Amino acid sequence: MKFLFILINLCVGCQANTLINTNFSTAWANFIQDPQLSYATYSITILDNSTGNITFSFNKDVGLAPASTLKTVTGAAALHYLGKDYRYKTLLEYSGKINSFGILNGYIYIVGNGDPSLGSWRWNETTGEVIIQRWVNLIAEKGIKHCRGIVLDLSAWAGQTQTVPSGYTWGDIGNYYGAGSSALNWRENQFRLILSPGLAVGDPVTLVFIDHPPPSVTFINELITGPSGTGDLTSLYLAPDGTYGYLRGSLGIDSSKNFSIGGAVPN
Repeated sequence: MKFLFILINLCVGCQANTLINTNFSTAWANFIQDPQLSYATYSITILDNSTGNITFSFNKDVGLAPASTLKTVTGAAALHYLGKDYRYKTLLEYSGKINSFGILNGYIYIVGNGDPSLGSWRWNETTGEVIIQRWVNLIAEKGIKHCRGIVLDLSAWAGQTQTVPSGYTWGDIGNYYGAGSSALNWRENQFRLILSPGLAVGDPVTLVFIDHPPPSVTFINELITGPSGTGDLTSLYLAPDGTYGYLRGSLGIDSSKNFSIGGAVPN
């Protein structure tokens, strides 16, 4: 009976693996029929996390530029070295004494420690409005009504002058996905540009508005209106610590009149 039970288990396991492989094969065959992959190189490897054996693969030995999938590696490294309960600490401090009139004879310091979520819109508790209101409340609790100024303390990353990796391309650096990092990040170091296509193909695209524009940056708009169906082919060329940003490329004529793209804060 024991032998029969093991044999049945093995048979069921083999059938399950065969079914999984068939499902993966079918899904993959459908996936690579997508016309967008006509000139692409693709590969996939799926492992059984309990055995380490390969469950399904295609072109498994082909090296690919990983793009955003590399986030899984950096995310796993953060979990391994920092732990799932790690929390970044951005400190709000002050120097000097507060007199009876609520005047601080000193400065308020915002001390950064690399928190990538500070001011992010992705979670209700991290939005810029929520964070600033929290700081305002803490300052009010201390009875501070006036101070000499606010200092952004970046000393936690003192000496670091490189904000983006060396491998980033010139066409990526100025766009939202090319944003660098620093001791004090805010709103994921991004800002938004609102665009409106022209009335005819070849017409200039209007830069309607810049939401949270980086200070001391002049924008040169060279965008043109593209044919219907071409969508967003815009790029922002803005170097780290740069003072000029160049908008180049095209925006499809059928795009929204308030089309939003993201830029990377240069400093």
